[in-house]
Amino acid sequence: MANQEINFFYEAASYTFRSVSLIKNWIFSICLNEKKVCSLVNIILCNDAYLLELNKKYLNHDYLTDILTFASNESSTEISGDIYISVEMAFKNAKTFKVREDREIERLIVHGILHLLGYLDESKEDRLLMTSKEDYYLSLLEKF
Repeated sequence: MANQEINFFYEAASYTFRSVSLIKNWIFSICLNEKKVCSLVNIILCNDAYLLELNKKYLNHDYLTDILTFASNESSTEISGDIYISVEMAFKNAKTFKVREDREIERLIVHGILHLLGYLDESKEDRLLMTSKEDYYLSLLEKF
């Protein structure tokens, strides 16, 4: 079996996970459920300004977003890549949607993992499937 690695980094943001090992095991279980191996995933928590600069530099988008995912998969059986999450935007979303801040961060993590797994959210049908998968995997997190 390939090495499995999930790393957490902080760029101009701070956040404390309730349990890093729980989050890692949850991500590994998502990949296993999707019949993939999580070979190397970096989750980078940052602020709005940092994510905006990445959005401009790599995607030519001059607007704020809550997450950017860059896949570097080299195998059809493994996922790898970088998931950038704006903690500031996640906290704003949490207020807007009346959910806990940690729950919104977890939603963004699973959203990024789903992108690495090949799911898209461009069309209405894609968004419905993505949201359904997010909800399902978030419900599994409660069982860890």
